[in-house]
Amino acid sequence: MPLWIIAFIIVNATQSLALDVKSIFETTRPSVVLIMAYDENAQLLGMGSGFFFGDSETIATNLHVIQNAAQLAVKLSNGETGWVDTVLGVDTEHDLALLHSNVSGPPIRTAGRLPDVGEDILAIGNPSGLEGTVSTGIISGIRTEDGSQYFQITAPISP
Repeated sequence: MPLWIIAFIIVNATQSLALDVKSIFETTRPSVVLIMAYDENAQLLGMGSGFFFGDSETIATNLHVIQNAAQLAVKLSNGETGWVDTVLGVDTEHDLALLHSNVSGPPIRTAGRLPDVGEDILAIGNPSGLEGTVSTGIISGIRTEDGSQYFQITAPISP
């Protein structure tokens, strides 16, 4: 099962304020990218989401989005496009990949703490190329398996 935390963004609402979906979406969307994977014949293999992480040119995504690709294109929310020039690292066990791109965007802002069960979240991404998708939900469970922590969510997400 893919680790969807890479395919979407978890945003914690402060306990004193209601979750402002529109504002958080508008603030976060420039950090989220569409990744297009092409084979050696420049045929589209698939698409998925990623986000700028750590710095303005490093993108985190799921490994299955880029697997078997000969070339990776990146599309920003403002329509700018570019290429992934380096795969910085992969984690096959957790379905993760870090990429370096020749385009830049604002790194995702982290919440500063892990969410608790019952907290509101947003899922923001580009499932199957449907750009700028957002859905809401809650953290419905926190699970630990083989030393890794997983968040069970109710926000609808698409593969």
